[in-house]
Amino acid sequence: MNTLVVGGAGFLGSHLTERLLAEGHAVDVVDDLRTGSLANLADARAMAASLKIHTLDAASAEFGELIALRRPDVVYHLALLPPGEPAERTAASAMASLLAVLEAARQLGTAKVVVVISAVSLYGDVAAKDLPVKEAQPWQPVGVRGVVSRALLELLAAYRELHSVEYTALAMGNVYGPRQRADGGVVATFAQALADKVTPMMHGDGRQTRDFVYVDDAVDALVRAAVKGGGLVVNIGTGTGTPIRTVWEVMAGPSGRPPVLATTATAPPHVRADIAHQLGLTDPTVVTTTFDRPNLHYEVIVFHDEDQKMKTLVTLLKKLPRPGIVYCATVKKVEDLYESLGRHGIPVAKYHGRMGKNDRDAEQERFMASKDVVMLATNAFGLGVDKRDIRNV
Repeated sequence: MNTLVVGGAGFLGSHLTERLLAEGHAVDVVDDLRTGSLANLADARAMAASLKIHTLDAASAEFGELIALRRPDVVYHLALLPPGEPAERTAASAMASLLAVLEAARQLGTAKVVVVISAVSLYGDVAAKDLPVKEAQPWQPVGVRGVVSRALLELLAAYRELHSVEYTALAMGNVYGPRQRADGGVVATFAQALADKVTPMMHGDGRQTRDFVYVDDAVDALVRAAVKGGGLVVNIGTGTGTPIRTVWEVMAGPSGRPPVLATTATAPPHVRADIAHQLGLTDPTVVTTTFDRPNLHYEVIVFHDEDQKMKTLVTLLKKLPRPGIVYCATVKKVEDLYESLGRHGIPVAKYHGRMGKNDRDAEQERFMASKDVVMLATNAFGLGVDKRDIRNV
């Protein structure tokens, strides 16, 4: 059988290439080497002369010419949304390269297209009662990677319905094994942390589970997909979820339990004890602080006269260090203060939702660059603004 592996110089692709060669198949590897490496194919190159390596992009015109020349029976596309690469950067190339593969398969009558996507990105957060995930589980894409994964599957289905291009899509768990890049998966990240003698960063409490699949098992599924699972999305995993924290503890040994930091705004003693219990902490260090911040001054002044309120505001803004922010309840109040404070010689900027975007951006930039301006704003201003020298609000 003639096969072509897009992404064949990557972690999973290189293992698949070795398996196909071992079974006597001819293999063409297509890889632009952006995330793959020829070093991954060192063993494969020594196995058989039937291996051909082509350094090119699957979305390029040369790729179509290559498929026309080699006429593979099965095309494996393993380079869609590679781990460690931001999906926002690779989404367009993923769609373009899959479209190129499908068009070539349509024109040349390729028997099968097999692709791999991330099961986590496709299914999202699945309730414990629905684990292990079945193929009937509704797709709940997570982030850009999940949305694009779903679009790729819909493209495969469209070509099958319109042009009879057969496919199988494998929704993989967390694949691990030799040659995996440190940013390619949890196990590889932990292995690199051990090599660097550092503790890896875990999001959450580390008890979130993943289905870890050894690379040989993933390759076995890929080989079977060449002749089975037509028109299907097939979940590939062990059916057993393992907490990420457990993986680290097993890899790192007795001293491998990662440090855990739990923070809360308010928690009486019994709540703090429950948090420690829920996280499995023994004899934790507990730090409690008050709301007192001696470098900050809080004051409420009540006025029954608008003129007196305005005079006090002018006095404060002239006396207090700047820059500062004055928040107003309405757009009209922002505009009135902008005129009034300007007449008193106070440098002011304004920001509210009825201003045009260009005007808002210009006022914000002026405020951010200044050490003296007072910003007059509704609550439309402030979210995401990071100005370190604010002196009063």
